[in-house]
Amino acid sequence: SVLVELKDSENKWIKVWGINGELGSLGRYPFKQIILLVPEAEVSFYHDSFQLRFRNFGNRTGSLDHWNLDYVYLDQNRTMLDTIEEEVSIYRQPKGIFSTYYSMPWRHCKENFSDYVTKNIDFNVYNKAESKQSPDITYTITDVTNNEPVYSSPVNQILDIGSFTQKTGEQSNGLPYTYFNNLSSQQVNLEIKLNARSNNIVGSLEQLKENDEVKVYQRFDDYFSYDDGTAEGGYGLKNTRQGGVALRYELEMADSLTHIAFHFTSGNEVLPEDRKFNIIIWKKLFPSAEVIHKMVGAKPVYTGSKNGFVLYELDEPLLLSGSFFIGWEQFSVFNLNVGIDLNYRYFNDGKPNPNLYFNALGKWENSQIVGTPMMRPVFGKNARVGFDRNATQATSTFDVFPNPSSTNITIQSASNHTNIRAEIMDLNGRILQTTTINEMNQNISVQSLAKGMYLIRVVGKNGSAELKKFIRN
Repeated sequence: SVLVELKDSENKWIKVWGINGELGSLGRYPFKQIILLVPEAEVSFYHDSFQLRFRNFGNRTGSLDHWNLDYVYLDQNRTMLDTIEEEVSIYRQPKGIFSTYYSMPWRHCKENFSDYVTKNIDFNVYNKAESKQSPDITYTITDVTNNEPVYSSPVNQILDIGSFTQKTGEQSNGLPYTYFNNLSSQQVNLEIKLNARSNNIVGSLEQLKENDEVKVYQRFDDYFSYDDGTAEGGYGLKNTRQGGVALRYELEMADSLTHIAFHFTSGNEVLPEDRKFNIIIWKKLFPSAEVIHKMVGAKPVYTGSKNGFVLYELDEPLLLSGSFFIGWEQFSVFNLNVGIDLNYRYFNDGKPNPNLYFNALGKWENSQIVGTPMMRPVFGKNARVGFDRNATQATSTFDVFPNPSSTNITIQSASNHTNIRAEIMDLNGRILQTTTINEMNQNISVQSLAKGMYLIRVVGKNGSAELKKFIRN
């Protein structure tokens, strides 16, 4: 459920509206407009410290119950018949500049540039106005790593979009080969900014103009990814005692695999720490699976940071060429809850992921999931898996002792860090204490905590995080 609350003059929050999250109560699409009157009879709401807030009740375990709110607009002299002001807006993220991957190494892209780069940049525009509109569509590509403009498209006018209708189209992809080939380092973060502007609409709400623009970030770096770095859900094998999942990748040249990166997300249940799995690299799945490397007894790591990735390092770099598969196998019933990027459907126009396979009944078959699990092969010594999404190594970098403890605990770091943060949380993720760590053995008092189990999260300067449990007895 979702609630709207107002704060009265005595700093008390008063519920003025709410709705249960039953399927079909509001519907998924389109958005439904709700107009609420700030009651004039309740004069306690009319004060200089007026505030409103939205509250959501849902499953505490995972990111499962979401409400999407837009156009929060407060003004006087409104009526219950008000509608949002007219505008032309972009209603869906473009597919981007790559045709197969979301991010990939430049050295592979340049070997087959015309196939890996999309021919066109798509746009999806909605006219929320009572008259026909003919907006101008433009886009730019910027190298934000080096703060350099890469390409700016000519203006493309879309003629006569009907009232309350949508229109899609394409513009030529102007990504220049020569710009990247001449850089000393091809680890580049690219911003694709798409704009749709109509000069026929005059509105008083300045914030609505931001709907005219959307930004997409893609990379040339030492890893391949089908995902965009954000998880819309969790993926795993359900009610399967023995099985596996495999995701196919293709190399244009021989390269040395050094790490496998996973993003794990919370789901219906917290994954027990004793649930181990094997990370597998296959050369092929058909007619029979050929395993070329196996990492036995891996453990899932929740990074404690939004959309964080965990790096599992191979003992030795593995030279690969052509196609290969990465994934996992398991031998007991549990859901690994690897993050799944459902936006991948835009690359395949709503079709199931053709590169995703699973084995739940003793044979490999294509998954029917419209999305991609967030598993990435990483090449090169300086492994990283995102421009602003920091990876966490799967090996432990700190320890907590004594555990259990009734008075003090010590956080022992693997190396001498300064100004890193330690957070003590309850099992629902609420932060109860925060301490700055400036030495390898940092003492923290836990006497104020009630008896029970807690989580301690150590957050590094780069945003990477590691999580452990401890007991206050």
